Amino acid sequence: MKKILVPTDFSVYAGDALTVATGLALKTGSEIFLLHLEYVMNPVAVNRSSEDEHIRTSRNKLFSLADETERLGLKVHTIFVEDMGLDSIEDYIKPYGIDFIVMGAHGQSGIMDQLIGSTTRHVVRNAEVPVLVIRSINAVNMDFPVILFASEFRQNLTAVMPGLDSFAGIFNSEVRFLFLNQLYHLIDKDQAGDLMKKYESLFQFRKPVFSIAETNDDYTGVTEYLKISPSDVIAVCLEEHALPGRLLGSSLAEKLIRFSEIPVLIFPLRSH
Repeated sequence: MKKILVPTDFSVYAGDALTVATGLALKTGSEIFLLHLEYVMNPVAVNRSSEDEHIRTSRNKLFSLADETERLGLKVHTIFVEDMGLDSIEDYIKPYGIDFIVMGAHGQSGIMDQLIGSTTRHVVRNAEVPVLVIRSINAVNMDFPVILFASEFRQNLTAVMPGLDSFAGIFNSEVRFLFLNQLYHLIDKDQAGDLMKKYESLFQFRKPVFSIAETNDDYTGVTEYLKISPSDVIAVCLEEHALPGRLLGSSLAEKLIRFSEIPVLIFPLRSH
């Protein structure tokens, strides 16, 4: 973790995300990149002077956030974009060498958010780096002592495990594997255990602890487990889905960022 992107719309949710990102940066020596996409109307609009004033205000807010964060001893970059609806947060990952994103679960929203999905869900679906989603700073334990990694473990997760191990190593966190054993495709416990154990050797800091949840629904499996064994972060993978599959239902990651009070850490799992 060297370059952390924090998108901001200056909402309280974005502020909570920046607080968490700041804590991560202080522990890892990472640089912070503050990104604001300022939606603008047509540049030749009649009321351009009013829009220019709004842009100046937003730019000053971004600079102010950067100044506050720099005073903590961190290196901070600002990215201010006048967006006519063509830019996306994930467009700025590769150009700036971003390797981690922290963002709020909510932001400024309206009817269009309900129709086409929130900005957060869009980033989670498309980003090629891990995304840590924060709903409320009140639900965050900044030491992240316990990380729950929930999966059906049917796909190859080898590429994901070093990132999970690295994040856990920052805090010396305990990692718990939760095998979501769906009742429509139930396998025996020994086989489930073997599917989890094959990743054990990839962890350098602390070996994961294994658990199995038999469930009708992945989200229910996670929430019921958390009632028995509370965790501080829920980590999941987001597979690449075709549009028809996406329309049929939300992924576990998308359900968690909509409803989970505790932070959710999403790892992309895509073939390149």
